[in-house]
Amino acid sequence: MDLERCFEASVPPPAAFLKWLVSNPSKLRWKGKALDDGSATSAKRRALSGETGPAAQQQAMQEALGALETFGAAGSGRKWWAFEGFTSVDCLLESDNAVLLIEGKRNDVVSEATDWYAGRNQVIRNLEVAEIRAAGRPFGVLVISESGEDPISPATFTTGLPHLPEGERTRLREHYLGCVSWHAVCRAVGIEYERLPSTVVEALAG
Repeated sequence: MDLERCFEASVPPPAAFLKWLVSNPSKLRWKGKALDDGSATSAKRRALSGETGPAAQQQAMQEALGALETFGAAGSGRKWWAFEGFTSVDCLLESDNAVLLIEGKRNDVVSEATDWYAGRNQVIRNLEVAEIRAAGRPFGVLVISESGEDPISPATFTTGLPHLPEGERTRLREHYLGCVSWHAVCRAVGIEYERLPSTVVEALAG
């Protein structure tokens, strides 16, 4: 087992969501973004936002969709048309038979948004990339937090998966394994809770 590669694993965003974002520029969070710094990326994003007119917006949209088709989600890193970045998974466990993603929260909470889309919950992102990574294998996503209280509501799936029909959202929801506390995890594996590191620095210090 390659444990080092299990932690902070980087996985590409879903191509379907990248396509939806580009196709629905009015849904993006343009406010506060630096779109006038003179760079080619800013110019293209200004056009996609509609700031330079409908014709330029349509041209930018078609260019973005063509680039996505050419490079795919795996090649979307730092591209002007990619409005969701790669997901950094706290722990990714993978075998020939299953894929499990674990989102661990010690001193923070589950993010409810990304830079570009307000309703994109962090756990929802994990669920979608887990399915893609699994490629037909069983998969699931588990959250571990201090309280063990579930941070996900049914509405989260609607706001976080606008590009999927209701049936697909419901099916994906079935792979969410819920949330457990660090106390419960420690009891299950025989580790003293008090010995858990509170920060990354403490963890690296061993």
